[in-house]
Amino acid sequence: MAWQPGQRTTAQRLRDNAPWTVSYTAIATNGATTTTTEIVVTSSPTVTFRTGRAYRIALKCAVQSSAASDRVTVRLRKLNSTGSVFVEVPHVVLPAASTNQLAESAVIASNDTGADITTSIALTIVRVSGTGTVLIAGSSAAFVGHILIEDYGSSSNFPSSRAIT
Repeated sequence: MAWQPGQRTTAQRLRDNAPWTVSYTAIATNGATTTTTEIVVTSSPTVTFRTGRAYRIALKCAVQSSAASDRVTVRLRKLNSTGSVFVEVPHVVLPAASTNQLAESAVIASNDTGADITTSIALTIVRVSGTGTVLIAGSSAAFVGHILIEDYGSSSNFPSSRAIT
């Protein structure tokens, strides 16, 4: 939205014209283990994606396997392990057993449905090749994993962004 001459400055106007954090979820503890079944490790609190707005949806986490050379895919999905994919880190190679490997990615997504969408974001993991059991490792003093959702402004500024439906 453009500023009009004489328009009052309000908290809403200031918030809508600068990136701001909508939700931040730290990954504090190790998640459950899995092999070839995609599972939800943790979820964000419920978030409302306002119509006409663009959001940066970001993931930073550490993944581990009980066996060297496994490959995993980590995703941020809408609601559960079968919801639409917002962020995907495909085929993260785990070079050694029981050591952390960084998985990090972000995407700009927009809600242009004409209605607000309220949902949570689920962090999932699945092993795509190898023989070990895999997990998302909890944060440590040296590394803080998280799911971050930021309002980035009007969706019209991001015409090729991923759709939030």
